[in-house]
Amino acid sequence: MIKTIWDKSGFKQLLTKKNAKFIFISWLLSVLCYLPMIANGVTNSADGLWQPTYFQAANTEISVGRWAWPILDKLRMGYAADPFNSFLALLLITTAAWLTIQLLSNLTKKHYMYVLLITVSTTTCCYLSYRFQSPSFGMATLLPVIAAFLISKDNFTGREVWIINSIITLLIVLTLALYQANLGIFCVFAVFLFMKFILDDKLSYALKFLIRAILIGITSCLIYKVFWEICLKIKGIEASSYNGANSSLSSIIINIPLGITNAYVNWISKRLLIDSNYIFRPIRLIIYVFIFGLFLYTGITKIKNVKAKIWYFIALLLIPVAANICFLLTPGVQYMSMQMTAPLLFSGIIALCFVEKYTSLFKKFLICSIALLLYGNIYCVGTDEDAMIQGHKSMEAIMNRVITSLQMEDTFDTSKKYVFIGSPCKNELFKKNELWDKASPYAKTGDIWPNYDCTINTYNGLLNHIGIQLNIAGSEIYESYVKSEALKDMPCYPNEGSIVENGDEVLIKISDYYFVEREGN
Repeated sequence: MIKTIWDKSGFKQLLTKKNAKFIFISWLLSVLCYLPMIANGVTNSADGLWQPTYFQAANTEISVGRWAWPILDKLRMGYAADPFNSFLALLLITTAAWLTIQLLSNLTKKHYMYVLLITVSTTTCCYLSYRFQSPSFGMATLLPVIAAFLISKDNFTGREVWIINSIITLLIVLTLALYQANLGIFCVFAVFLFMKFILDDKLSYALKFLIRAILIGITSCLIYKVFWEICLKIKGIEASSYNGANSSLSSIIINIPLGITNAYVNWISKRLLIDSNYIFRPIRLIIYVFIFGLFLYTGITKIKNVKAKIWYFIALLLIPVAANICFLLTPGVQYMSMQMTAPLLFSGIIALCFVEKYTSLFKKFLICSIALLLYGNIYCVGTDEDAMIQGHKSMEAIMNRVITSLQMEDTFDTSKKYVFIGSPCKNELFKKNELWDKASPYAKTGDIWPNYDCTINTYNGLLNHIGIQLNIAGSEIYESYVKSEALKDMPCYPNEGSIVENGDEVLIKISDYYFVEREGN
């Protein structure tokens, strides 16, 4: 039975030297694009900077629903450093992109560009900037693609179907347990496969397939939830409210209209690049309109059955909802951060393979469009990498100078508590150029998130990064200073009076750009 399932799955046929060569070359090209980032050991200034080169997920990660992280971290023995974390993450994402192409097309040399559209993207760059967890993101990207590859097969019969459904369910459960937003990758595949079966004149099978995919998805979410509750009970912790992780079933149902609205708003925002600093924005919009036009043309000309045609266009309109399924499942999510955009990213490569398969129109124009998109991606990734490198160098330079000042003023003492106030990027010593300003929000290293704990964690991470041990004060002490009137008139470093010793506490004002939590917020 197992051998039969393995043979029918199609994976055996994929184990060739040609495919191994394709994956290796694609991976190597991707690594070359990220060498500046990997070689300099840079991260974003949020979670990426907060965590050291050894990391073992625990209660915090379990509380937000990522209960598979501790397992994956133990398998990597807590290794959270470069270059191997980035190498591994890129290999997993490269394999996912390659498998996507295999599902819908025959592999050719032009598909190197397709893979690079996935691996050399702001989404993947964002994953790598969270160095301590990038392999977890990579695995959460590959698993739903494998699940989609399996569910696309229509040659299983009898007990084989139940076994395959169980394997697919397991893969989706693990995807959710690693990174919930990437459930959207499976959902996007399901919608496109539904459209594919319609175009292949298999409407009856397409509807059965859609019901099967929905049932597997719902079952996977329920099983994931049960295992999560078990993990919470074992650890004696509660689900976090972060991004609506602790949402109830009733709140999810009530949230559906708002979730659908947010799905379309964020699709337009991210896919059409309204809020991003991409090069070629007008050209990209033209390319997207062109590809959408090919989908319309294909549906109108190739589908004769009226009922099938209606289903095709309904599915086409539901792609943004499938990609942004996280908005329906987690009412707390209002905005899509860059690391959540992998489903949108994969919808692009699937659409390209889809168009390539079902229409022969404007093929040369399509190749030129892909080349332009890839150039734009490389430009954006290069911008983000440079911004992170600039940010790290500037923050380190400022902090090293602060340490020297503390030593000169005889206030450097590991027994004291230090309070660093203000975002480094607003300090007069922070060196940056236009590329830093054009970078994606996650890549603007030095710009601290507006939160007490984020500020504390960022300065802790920065000190750890330069190899200095200082005792950073907690949020209560931090809050007492930022709400004091005296802080407003205090000069910023390196001006005289920017470092104040107060008993066993030392206050250092880095900039006037800091977060103050107002009463009633």
